[in-house]
Amino acid sequence: GIIDGVTTLELDNGITKDGVVVVWHDEEITAAKCNDTSPVTKDDPDFPYVGKHIANLTLAQIKTLDCGSKRQHNFPLQTTYPGTKISTLGELFKFAQCADPDRQIQWNIESKINPVVTNATRGVEDFVQLQHAEFVKSSYSLSQITYQSFDWRTLIAMKALEPKIPTSALIDDETAFGEGNSTSPWLAGLRLEDFPGNDIGQKIAEAAKSINANILSPVATSSQGTAIDPVEEGYIAFTTKEMIARAHELGVTVKPWTVNRHNTVSQLLDWGVDGIITDYPTHVPVKKAVTLPPSVRTLPSGVPLAPLLNLSVKAPHDPHSHVSPSVHVQQRFMHTSVARKEAPQVPDYTPYRANFESNRTFQYFMVGSLGVISASAAKSSVSEFLQSMAASADVLALAKVEVDLTTIPEGKNVIIKWRGKPVFIRHRTQSEIEEARQVDWKHLRDPQPDEDRVKKPEWLVMLGVCTHLGCVPIGEAGDFGGWFCPCHGSHYDISGRARKGPAPLNLEVPQYEFSDADQKISHTTTLSDNMARAEVLTLGSLANLVNLDALYILGYAWLFGMSVWITFFGGIIAFRALPRHQFGALQHKTFPIYFVISMLLSSSLLGVWVLKHPDVVPFIGRPYLADVAQVYALGTTILSQAANYFIIGPLTSKTMFQRQKLEKDEGKLYTDPGVSPEMKALNARFGALHGISSLANLTAIIALGFHGLWIGNAGVKGY
Repeated sequence: GIIDGVTTLELDNGITKDGVVVVWHDEEITAAKCNDTSPVTKDDPDFPYVGKHIANLTLAQIKTLDCGSKRQHNFPLQTTYPGTKISTLGELFKFAQCADPDRQIQWNIESKINPVVTNATRGVEDFVQLQHAEFVKSSYSLSQITYQSFDWRTLIAMKALEPKIPTSALIDDETAFGEGNSTSPWLAGLRLEDFPGNDIGQKIAEAAKSINANILSPVATSSQGTAIDPVEEGYIAFTTKEMIARAHELGVTVKPWTVNRHNTVSQLLDWGVDGIITDYPTHVPVKKAVTLPPSVRTLPSGVPLAPLLNLSVKAPHDPHSHVSPSVHVQQRFMHTSVARKEAPQVPDYTPYRANFESNRTFQYFMVGSLGVISASAAKSSVSEFLQSMAASADVLALAKVEVDLTTIPEGKNVIIKWRGKPVFIRHRTQSEIEEARQVDWKHLRDPQPDEDRVKKPEWLVMLGVCTHLGCVPIGEAGDFGGWFCPCHGSHYDISGRARKGPAPLNLEVPQYEFSDADQKISHTTTLSDNMARAEVLTLGSLANLVNLDALYILGYAWLFGMSVWITFFGGIIAFRALPRHQFGALQHKTFPIYFVISMLLSSSLLGVWVLKHPDVVPFIGRPYLADVAQVYALGTTILSQAANYFIIGPLTSKTMFQRQKLEKDEGKLYTDPGVSPEMKALNARFGALHGISSLANLTAIIALGFHGLWIGNAGVKGY
């Protein structure tokens, strides 16, 4: 709404048990919008909070709720924001001070008070006093804040307290009259038939003027009608031409709600309304060639700002609701002040595009030529650099380092450097050994007995690198007489075990051995018996890693990972997390690309497999042979994705677009009850095609999984 340039931030207020004004539409916390997370206190008798009235919950209790994870399915454009908390009015004003430094935002703030149900909300005085206090504390002029309500008692009380604040009288079929034509509890004791006027619309305008309301905000469409569009038979307008004319005669502006149909917009604008409350302001002005106010500033990121934000929420089946069901940004008001009917003048750049194709070919040629020249020039430099980075003799000899233990007195530390890391060697005293072994190691963060950390009790050998963030601890320090890392306060005992602070693990014990009658200690990179290749990697040998075998593994990993990601994250999870139109657009854009890449990678893998296993060709009719079975697995992947790309995918997209068009023509979602037989047929066709596509894709994943299990067990040498 801010970016689109609408004028007013509209929101609804409730008041908590402890007297805090919150931004929320409903009288209670509804299960359709919020989830409970945890109670404020362990034995809170009010928990769960969902289903309780705002007036009966404290702010602390309300702040535990997650009101951003549930989508209102009648509003497919709503975006969810999991973890969203209900805001206070003060928090919203503080946000506005940052987003609106010039104080241009206009405010339309409603008191959600219920005069019918006892104790459903706080009373009139509570609302007026507490909301007014927040208005005064804000940095906005009181004339920028319009105070609106269905309960006209609050409008009268606010005018008495602060005449500078404009008031807006909300009204609809249910609040205009009491049950059995009795006095309505919503209109502060007023009876509409007591006011002058030729019809009920004129009487409503007179009643609004009698309480000094600056704005009359009636519902656009009467609930007494049987149609929702002015061109349809059975439509009844609550906001009438006569109502608008009488209000203007009395100096009262008129802003109906909630106007989401173009025919209703056209009718109301022709009748001269001063504003329209709508869920879709970017569509409404296009219909009537109405321009919205321009953006007046930008965020630091460059995004333009214009004054509107709405944090209100629509209650399910609430006849008084006039807002979208989202706790997040939503457009509310539009201007009808300026019309711009002429088409924008776009310069003609045709002369500059006359030889566009030839220019593009030349650009491709130049880029390719420069790339080849640059690669050739870099080759020798890179080769020399890699040679200069080759491992030294001690690295190639597994970096063996010997330390003379006779030079280390008892109770002292020595620090040496091995493989670029510090190594602590401590000659422990008998008391230190006893202290280390008396610790109840089973209850330590990283449980490990002292005996498992040393080969000889008197000699402790460890890497001097803190296991938290890699700092170097200080010896003979800390709360446990061992080592202390001053960076973030990790303490280690005399066995090098983590005892306090953020360090998650004990100090690492490297591979070492004693030699020369235990007078020397040697540090080596010891290879286990199960290690396949005792080879030290160096930068100089990295180029040898790039070969057909390695590329095959990388290609398979890419293909299988992409398939799993697209299927589960782009399919099942996206379907649950995204609105329907966003999910459809995601699949329509990404799945064809996925199918093409899958076919190309599968074909490449199949070619390499046949190249590595030429004997599979004469035995292609024997799929029970392991190597031949891999050909069938890769071939199945190619055929499955080709069927999706060339046949099933286009048919599914065509059906989806036909269904979207029929939704617009019928004015119903395909999931709504009572859809036409044509929509039912499209639903059945789409479901069948989607099922076939999913089955084909699942077949490809199973085939790839089988191939991965085979090459994983056979190893690279298996092909």
